[in-house]
Amino acid sequence: GGGVLFAGMEEIDTSRRAPFGSNPNVGEAGRATQQRILAAADEAFAADGYARTSVEAITDLAGCSRPTFYQYFSGKEDIHRRLAARFGAELAELLASMGPITNDRSGRDELYHWLEGLSDVHARYRAIADNFAAAVRTDDQMVTGSSRLSAAYRDRLGQMITDPLPATIPVEVLAAAINATAYGAALYRVRVGNVDQERLSAALADTIHRSLF
Repeated sequence: GGGVLFAGMEEIDTSRRAPFGSNPNVGEAGRATQQRILAAADEAFAADGYARTSVEAITDLAGCSRPTFYQYFSGKEDIHRRLAARFGAELAELLASMGPITNDRSGRDELYHWLEGLSDVHARYRAIADNFAAAVRTDDQMVTGSSRLSAAYRDRLGQMITDPLPATIPVEVLAAAINATAYGAALYRVRVGNVDQERLSAALADTIHRSLF
């Protein structure tokens, strides 16, 4: 079943939307259809961008009818929001697994592993990451959800900086700067394509760690 995931972004709901049938539950065939639509939408967003993608383009790729699409999703905004929820969930899980950012090699390595993970997640969700800004401009729910997610990520990063810092800059400001730098680098690597991921993560981890301590 569906629900609220990470402050306003919905997780994938496998039930049919009203008024499609008296029984909203779907079997394996229904779940397979829904996953096919999600995969087709991701492909369409990657190929043509969010703004230029239509429901018809998604249904053509998925090999399903418009009525079938609307059994599960209210429109392209809905489907993008749900894909973004998966993206956000993986980013949150990655941060949750991070250890303390300390003033030693261990702290630097925690940053490195997080940066490596960010690049991997962005590569898997490239279409969503690339089209996120376009979707946010037209979807108020995405604005609210993304703002809350960003704040949650910033707060988690701030909690992980456990050793005293020499600077008087507030930790939440530093965490926000780290977050912006890390996500920008992940997007850059995915878009450029020929960047050495390990080398970029190592350089960023060194730069962030030295800047902090």
